[in-house]
Amino acid sequence: HPDVPNLIGRSARQATLPIAIFSELTPIYLRDMFLRSMETNPIEGFMFALSAMQGVASALYHLSSDLNIGTKDLKACMEIGNLALSRSGKVVVGKGLLLSGPGTSYNLDLSKWLILHFWYLTNELLYGSADPINNQNWDSMQNKLEKHVHSLSSLAAYDCPDFTDVLRRLTSILNPLDGLRRSSTRDLTYPDIRRQLLRIPSIQLCFFYRPQTAMDVALGDIGYMSGARFVRVANIKEDVAFETALNAKGDLVRSAPPLFQNKKLGNHAIK
Repeated sequence: HPDVPNLIGRSARQATLPIAIFSELTPIYLRDMFLRSMETNPIEGFMFALSAMQGVASALYHLSSDLNIGTKDLKACMEIGNLALSRSGKVVVGKGLLLSGPGTSYNLDLSKWLILHFWYLTNELLYGSADPINNQNWDSMQNKLEKHVHSLSSLAAYDCPDFTDVLRRLTSILNPLDGLRRSSTRDLTYPDIRRQLLRIPSIQLCFFYRPQTAMDVALGDIGYMSGARFVRVANIKEDVAFETALNAKGDLVRSAPPLFQNKKLGNHAIK
């Protein structure tokens, strides 16, 4: 498995000083690598974290299902300081297993246990020791880093029914985006990522803004945020005509008719 230590040789079992030789691993602190890549290029940072998350999830499934590794050692595998990097650039889990062996699992639902602890690991990778997004600070929520991070955290949702669903979700996003990145003549864009994310049933891509002072907004209002201020365009109960003002790339066509036409409020175009 590309995300677990690979044995490449060992001495005879009866050797006086038995040895095992594993492929070369480099200790890393994944959080630092993620932050550096996000600061350089948020799209590449997103892909780095997505690839790491998918690799770790795949390795944990392999260790628990195929090798019957117990929860004690699985928990050690999920410590962010116990991850390493292979020569091919893959994130490797199970470095600590070289000094240990198959452990025991407590009487629990292993799949649910993996989901919860993988979610903890993901949050530590994405947010470090800090709390997740400050949902009372609009400027903080609009930070490029945090907007990308929030999409990633949605992929490791702890409400998945089974750990295989977490792995399947990550793989279904990673493979098409990785293929597009390798084959395309253009750079990967966030709309590319968003299109893949929206194909996942039941994923929550929303985020919650909880302003410290009440906003003048009614149930069913449609609008947009201008800074931390909500600008109302219409309400779903009103007679509103929607017109397409987007080109094939999904960009707003400035010369096109307004997106919203409302008898009471006039015409509006929304990016």
